[in-house]
Amino acid sequence: MSEYFLKPLNLQQFRTPDRFSELAMKEKGSEFIARVFPLFGGEGYLPHLTSLRKQFYDATHHCYAAKTLKEGVKYSDDGEPGGTAGVRILQAIEHFDLTEVLVVVTRYYGGTKLGVGPLGKAYYQSSHDALGSAGVREYHLFEKMKITFPHEFISNFYRIAGRYSVRKEEEIYLEEVEQILWVRGDQTESLMTELTESFSGRVQFKNLEEFGYF
Repeated sequence: MSEYFLKPLNLQQFRTPDRFSELAMKEKGSEFIARVFPLFGGEGYLPHLTSLRKQFYDATHHCYAAKTLKEGVKYSDDGEPGGTAGVRILQAIEHFDLTEVLVVVTRYYGGTKLGVGPLGKAYYQSSHDALGSAGVREYHLFEKMKITFPHEFISNFYRIAGRYSVRKEEEIYLEEVEQILWVRGDQTESLMTELTESFSGRVQFKNLEEFGYF
C-alpha cells in the first residue's frame, strides 16, 4: 500500500505496524485490552476509535495514543488520572519507534484501585506487548523524476540504477530514452551524480514534484 503527497514531509523514513494486533492482560481484577491499528494509507485514527467506543460501550475507559504523519501526536487519558494512560501508551509507541499507528487500551474496572504507579505500568505493558506482537514495516520517502539520455546509454543506465532503490513507472523511447522513476529521497543526489559522470554529462533530470512513501 502506498500513499502520495503533493510535497515532501519531514520524515525520510518511518516504521509502522504491519498488521492489527490485540492483547489482553489483567491486573488486580481490571482487564486491559490493547489494540494496535496500522494507519498508513487508511482513513486516520478517529473511525477506529469511534467504532471501538460504540462496540464496547460498557467499558470503563478507552485510552489511546496516535502518532501520524499528518496530525502528529495525540493521546487521551479518557478519565484516568493524568499521566497514567495516554502518555504511557505513547511511550510504548516511542519504544518501538513507530509512526502511523493508533493504540487503544480498553479498560474494564475490576473493583480495586491500582494507584498511579501500577496503573501507568498496566497501560504501558499492555500497549508494549500488543505492539511487540504486531510486526513492523518500514517506508521510505521517494521522489518522482524524469531522466532523459541517449539510447546508447540504456545498458549503463540499467546497471547503475540497479544499485539504487528505484521504482520504474514508465519508459518512453523517442529521439532519446525517457525514464519516469520513483527514487528514494536520500539516494537521489548520488544517482544523479553517478549517471552524469558515466554519461559524460549527456543526461537530463527533471524533478516532477511528486513524493510518496513506499
